Amino acid sequence: MSREVSSTSPLVGKETAKPVSRIDTRYSWCESCCCCFRYLFQEAVEEPPEVTNNTFDYSTNARKMPQTKVVKENGADKPPERAFIIAEHETYGYMLLTAFKKRKGRHHQLPGGHIDETDPSPAFAAVRELYEETGIDLRKSLDRLQQLHVKGKLVWKDRVYFYLQLSNDDRVGSSSPNTGEDFTLKLSDEHIGYRFEKSRSKAAKLLALHSGGKSQTAMETYQK
Repeated sequence: MSREVSSTSPLVGKETAKPVSRIDTRYSWCESCCCCFRYLFQEAVEEPPEVTNNTFDYSTNARKMPQTKVVKENGADKPPERAFIIAEHETYGYMLLTAFKKRKGRHHQLPGGHIDETDPSPAFAAVRELYEETGIDLRKSLDRLQQLHVKGKLVWKDRVYFYLQLSNDDRVGSSSPNTGEDFTLKLSDEHIGYRFEKSRSKAAKLLALHSGGKSQTAMETYQK
């Protein structure tokens, strides 16, 4: 049986009055905030996980966090499983990471990956992966992300995509792009290089082998 929770969310600051399932009314979890919506899918009431070791300061940035909507697929609510970032430099274009796998060979990827159970939100999962793969640390600056619509949906094929505007202030590390731009990264061991591409259509084609072609579709169709 669904209960109705009506209170001011401490994370978003908006009035919520939506029916939710299996939620203890002691807590004011909303259905749209990317920080807490995933708890709606737990089979039993649990205490929220501790995030005291998390470097993100919720008290100052919570109201700016990107929103992640819950969607219905095959008649059931389903949260996203992966989060990716489409990063575009104001001068150099789209940043694409280069990897090599036996089955795919040399190919290009978007920063991102699986949303772990320890990630407080899809947005945090995206910036965690960005930090691990490139050295760019936005864990205290989630407000720089803008969630994108892909094929008209905020959650598409179990994936969420965020847009990030890069600037030279984001440079870190000593690895240089294969295309020669003055923008350094601290690459992870799973990547062998990176490049920039100014053309959105060309960037999409370069992503054809990433994530089963879904990154290519995201690049081609995303809308802010």
